[in-house]
Amino acid sequence: MGRSLSVDKTVGAYPVFKADDTYVGVPSVLAASRDSHKVGGFSNNGDYIILPTSTSGLIGYYDSTGTQITTSAWGGGLTLAELHANCDHWVGFMLDATDNLLYVCAVDLGTTPDTFYFASISAAGSLTNIGNAQVTTDFATATNFNSAGLGASALYRTADGTGNLFIRTLVGAGVEQAEFNISTGALVTDTATILGNIDGVPYKTEIGNYIRGCSYSATNGTTAVHVSGKSDAYSHAGYELGMPSAQIQLYLLQWGGRIVSATATATSVIFGPRAFTVAEFDSKVDELARALGVSV
Repeated sequence: MGRSLSVDKTVGAYPVFKADDTYVGVPSVLAASRDSHKVGGFSNNGDYIILPTSTSGLIGYYDSTGTQITTSAWGGGLTLAELHANCDHWVGFMLDATDNLLYVCAVDLGTTPDTFYFASISAAGSLTNIGNAQVTTDFATATNFNSAGLGASALYRTADGTGNLFIRTLVGAGVEQAEFNISTGALVTDTATILGNIDGVPYKTEIGNYIRGCSYSATNGTTAVHVSGKSDAYSHAGYELGMPSAQIQLYLLQWGGRIVSATATATSVIFGPRAFTVAEFDSKVDELARALGVSV
């Protein structure tokens, strides 16, 4: 455990995470969104996407009035089978603001090692199957977006509009990652452990610092912020990142040019209580990493 600062931020050692006030997100987020996995949509005008509420559930897209979009692949919701008939469950999702596409990943557990399938879908419902790849070395644990009520795996990209796709998965006391080509789905770098001593799936800043988010401690009433393998009992950050004290973990989505947080209890998931511009979020994570003495 790193140094702790329970209340006082005036010393200047720790940053303040400022939410992006231009993010519309989802109406009635604290009530209507429980267990629904709703997160802001392509247009940021009150439209929203419902991510799967089970390992093999549907992805749905709705306009700002709450009417489901049924154009093309959105009709009936996007299913695992539309990536490949053998896909067993979802791995992760990333909404790219530059490409204006939702990137999705699913996995076929019937091969040894596992095979990962990638696709993109537009607001109009145009679905593109990017490709697939079988990793050389399996992840140590199942890559399952819905593990334990919230993601134990995630899909990220180098940045909106540029770079490849990355799967990151929690494996006990560490995190494993594999990289895949954004255009073909081909494996670029095989499964490897990138972080130890961390509890969750991390987001990576542009310069290379990782943040897992927060986990709440009922023992001392603080939230532990995990940065690049080091945690710090920093109670204010949990609230700034969108974690009420009753929640048990925080998950970070790379979503529509922003970083959007999701919090979960054992039975409820709330997406989008806070959203941050990428530049703002990266800056504060990097600042926190420097304060903890773990910055790259």
